[in-house]
Amino acid sequence: MIKSLAYILLIGLLCSSAFAEESIESVKESVEESEVFSKEISDEKNESNQEDDQENQAKALQILKDQDIEIKNEEQEKQKDDSQNLVSDKKTKAVFLGHLLTPTTYLPEAKTITLGSHVLGYSVNDNLLVGTSSFLLFFYNSPNIYVKYGRQISEKQRWAVQLNYLKSDVSSDFFNTEYYMETAMGWLMWSYDVTSFYTFHTSLNYMYFFNEGKPHSLRREPFNNQPFQFTFTTLHDVRVSERFALASEIGILGINYEIPNLHGAVSFRYISKSYFIQVGVSFDAHVLSGGFDRRNYIVNNPTLDASHTDDFVIHPEVAFQYFF
Repeated sequence: MIKSLAYILLIGLLCSSAFAEESIESVKESVEESEVFSKEISDEKNESNQEDDQENQAKALQILKDQDIEIKNEEQEKQKDDSQNLVSDKKTKAVFLGHLLTPTTYLPEAKTITLGSHVLGYSVNDNLLVGTSSFLLFFYNSPNIYVKYGRQISEKQRWAVQLNYLKSDVSSDFFNTEYYMETAMGWLMWSYDVTSFYTFHTSLNYMYFFNEGKPHSLRREPFNNQPFQFTFTTLHDVRVSERFALASEIGILGINYEIPNLHGAVSFRYISKSYFIQVGVSFDAHVLSGGFDRRNYIVNNPTLDASHTDDFVIHPEVAFQYFF
């Protein structure tokens, strides 16, 4: 009996020991599984963190790119505004209207009244200026009509046309009655902003004289009795600073003349917000005679106006124009 109990206890102890060992092994396996699971979770977190880091870096790079694009766009807009200001100056009302023989494509902004030696006029809109040339009216005894129309071609280019019709009034004592003529004039102009401070202008001019008893000084003797003339000129405008500019002009006056004239000019300009003052001089010279005997022609045509047959003549390029 006692032996039986002893065997039973021994068997129980052995079973308990085996169970304990199995429990320990089970715990070890659970711990190992837990460690593996924890490692997997840690790896997943690391991968997630790496993905988050990569995503954050990508977002940061995108923000920098967006900022860089925004800065570039602002710079482009500024350059565009500067370029537009060169062709159609919105910073100030005053715009450069050009020289006597080479107008520019610039026009005052809409609803601007302008008074000065170039024109007494009104801008109907940004593209149309109508009025009268005060220079032709008061200095050449010639009431006249002045119309100028222009359009923007691109960011740096603009074209314009200008038309004038004038007829001298010899009956009025108010005007200088020394000159008398009836003339139609037309210009086709083009401007290009080469840089932020230099603009190239070019002009093709046609004048027809219905009557040229004594015309203005830009009508040289053609030596071929043709009542019209063609002229091609270029004008180079350089803004030295915000308020000061220089302009030079070169071209051929009277392309259809027997002796075409070399035409040149230079002027200095002060620019205010509402007006500009221009001081300069232009000239015409016989340099392309092509063997034509000018003196013999003059001898055989004694009625010619000597002031229009000179080899060299000077014109003032003085102007004042106010805009309001």
